[in-house]
Amino acid sequence: MLINKSHENKRPKEERNFLIEQLQFTDVQKDRFINLDDAHRENMRSFEDEIRKNKDVLFNSFSNETINIDSLSSVIGALQGKKEMEVFGFLNM
Repeated sequence: MLINKSHENKRPKEERNFLIEQLQFTDVQKDRFINLDDAHRENMRSFEDEIRKNKDVLFNSFSNETINIDSLSSVIGALQGKKEMEVFGFLNM
């Protein structure tokens, strides 16, 4: 039921280099951008891993009545919200 969207987690270096070239970054700006981009991608990967882990629990709980699906759904929603804020923060730098 769930599809792993690996393409969302991997941005080719060509895209990163395209931005660097098009925006004509200096070497200092290029280094800073790469560091920020690496940190951003790690944060996004962390959120995705947590979301996936919680979704696995959710979708494996059909026969388990002890799982609080409302609470689990809230956790997933909060993580998704944090992920959106991470994207906004990255683009707003």
